[in-house]
Amino acid sequence: MTADMLSQMGDVIIPVLAIGAVVVLSVVKVMSRHQQAMARILNENAKTAGSASDIDAMRQDLRMLRDTVNQQSIALDNLRGMLATRETANLPPNAPNMEERLGHPGR
Repeated sequence: MTADMLSQMGDVIIPVLAIGAVVVLSVVKVMSRHQQAMARILNENAKTAGSASDIDAMRQDLRMLRDTVNQQSIALDNLRGMLATRETANLPPNAPNMEERLGHPGR
């Protein structure tokens, strides 16, 4: 190859490489933006999924709390009934009421 041919090839190669570099950089930029958008979407979905599981856990805790309160309420009602029947069954007709027996009359 002669020097003249090399200079002609250099005149063609430099613009082709410049155009190629612009195209490659554009593609890289588009791919980078797409990757960032996908990462943002996945992150938002993960947050939403985490929130949904937290809400489900709270609902389960609330159900358990309601069940416990209901059980305790029933137990208190049963205890009151037992105390009422025991008081009336064990006391003679002229016995003082509970407040008088405990020393707090008229309270």
